[in-house]
Amino acid sequence: HNYVSARVVDRTFVEDGKTDAYEVNVVAKGNSCARPELRATLVWADPPVTADCVKCVVNDLDLTVVNQQTGELHYPNGRTSKDDRNNVERVIIHDLHEGASFTVNVEASNLDSAKQYYSLVITWCVVERTTINEPDTPTSAPSS
Repeated sequence: HNYVSARVVDRTFVEDGKTDAYEVNVVAKGNSCARPELRATLVWADPPVTADCVKCVVNDLDLTVVNQQTGELHYPNGRTSKDDRNNVERVIIHDLHEGASFTVNVEASNLDSAKQYYSLVITWCVVERTTINEPDTPTSAPSS
């Protein structure tokens, strides 16, 4: 079986000059996922700009993912540096391995306001699902 783990951060904010960091630890037995990869997608509603803008992102958020074992830094949208032109950014890391850990960073730089709200979805494929053990029969409520 293939299972997907996900972390969703919705309508939270980051302050100008600050970075929010999210840890991802890959726990998998073997490598039987159809696509053993990590995907991090960041979106935010940017304030309106004028029609003649050249660089059209007002509040620039930057998504990066760091491999904690190797220090390798992954940038969004297939780039080799930060993306300062889009308000949707995605990092895809292929070939995840057991025990890999990553830090997903959302950095606010040069905001037009004190903070910017954003949403972030992080997904990764795992082989074994963690379940919560539940009793076979529900317990009855205390009687009075």
